[in-house]
Amino acid sequence: MTRIDFDKYEEFYARRTQGMRSSVMRDLMAVTAMPDVISLAGGLPNTGSFPAKTLEKVTHDVAMNSSAAALQYGPTEGFDETKKNIVKVMAEENIAADPENIIVTTGGQQGIDLATRILVDPGDTIITEAPTYPGAIPSFLSFEATVVQLPLDDHGIRTDLLAGWL
Repeated sequence: MTRIDFDKYEEFYARRTQGMRSSVMRDLMAVTAMPDVISLAGGLPNTGSFPAKTLEKVTHDVAMNSSAAALQYGPTEGFDETKKNIVKVMAEENIAADPENIIVTTGGQQGIDLATRILVDPGDTIITEAPTYPGAIPSFLSFEATVVQLPLDDHGIRTDLLAGWL
């Protein structure tokens, strides 16, 4: 990883920015944006598989019937209707859920950020498998956690290696 090249105001930034490195996800996205690269990583589906006609119809319907609501900010925890639908899907999988206990995020990265923000104090140790999701490590480090990556074997994370860290 390379150090982020900050500007002339670097001395005014928070201490935690001193250890910031370029995000693995940012670097990956830069590579996948190259026209000659076909990526099988980074959550980038083949755009040719998108249902263009369905998206066109839905977009038109929203624009015609509820554009005022669609163009406004919504509640940060997610719309009630979305949360109710999540509860229905979970019920089909025999999981009981309460909409009050659901937060809708814009993706896994936001979920990792929120959980880390709430549960991790500076200096806490987070143990992950190696390899792990590349967007997780920078998020953990931004909250000043110590990250320990442990290898996997046929049974999962090598918990026998934890003795050296406890």
